[in-house]
Parts: sequence; C-alpha cells; structure tokens
Amino acid sequence: MVLPEGLDFVVAYPNGNYLVCGTDDVSQKSCQKLDSPLARKNTVKIGGKPTGKQQLFGQNNYGWPTLNAMEYILMVGRTTQKVYLSTVNFDCRPLYAFNFLLDVEFHLPAINQIEYPSYLPKNQLVVQENEVKGFKLVSISPTEYFVDLRAYRMAK
Repeated sequence: MVLPEGLDFVVAYPNGNYLVCGTDDVSQKSCQKLDSPLARKNTVKIGGKPTGKQQLFGQNNYGWPTLNAMEYILMVGRTTQKVYLSTVNFDCRPLYAFNFLLDVEFHLPAINQIEYPSYLPKNQLVVQENEVKGFKLVSISPTEYFVDLRAYRMAK
C-alpha cells in the first residue's frame, strides 16, 4: 500500500492507542498520540448471518499463511454488507477503528466506513468486502518492522 504524502507510519496498539508519525512540508518529523474508545469495544458475536460460502485467501508464494474465510451478511442499519471473515490470533479492532479517529487527515482506503468493532468480535479479520468495489486480502506475512523514534518530536 502506498502511504499518503506526509505520513511515515502508524502504530496501532491493542488498547486503542495510536502513534501517527509523519514529515511535514519543511521536513520536520513529528508523532501524534491518539486514542479510540471504539478500538476497545467488546462485541461478543458476529452481527450477521453466515451464507455458507467459504473461500481461501492469501498468496502462499513464500510459505506465508493463507486464511480460510466464511462469507457473512452483516446488517448495518438499514443496509446489508457482504464480507468474508477469518478468525485470526490478533486483535483487529485498532485497524477498523483507525478511520474513526478525530484529528487524522489520513484514512485507510481499504476499510469501508462501517464501524466493524460494533459488528465483529476482535479476532475477526475482514479479508474481503463488497466483491465489486471493495477490497480483497492478497497476502499476510509474519514481517516485523522496527522504527527509530529519535528523529520524531511528540506533538502536543
């Protein structure tokens, strides 16, 4: 994914805290700490119905894991949304809540404007949303990233 100009990286913690770091027009590096109660929302069960369809997601070119996913129809207000969900061993809520943070001008283009933490348990990863105009997981890898925060100042 190509990052928007000015955004260097985002660290999303399972407790709902975020560290959003970027570089401005005059090459000043700064980080902003943000918090999202939505990322801590505890939904017990999937707010939708399974259709019975299953599909395998992820390219296994390098031995990376694939995900078996089940299609669900989520009832979102007066509309319905088809999604493929896979159970994972990490908390997905910070990913889904990111676009609802206040004071952030960058948004994840892949996540629709549905409050997924309100409809999904924390271990449910949306691997495909809306077949026509949505997104689809291509691969998932066990890559670790390290960032050096010494060059960034903390914004208040």
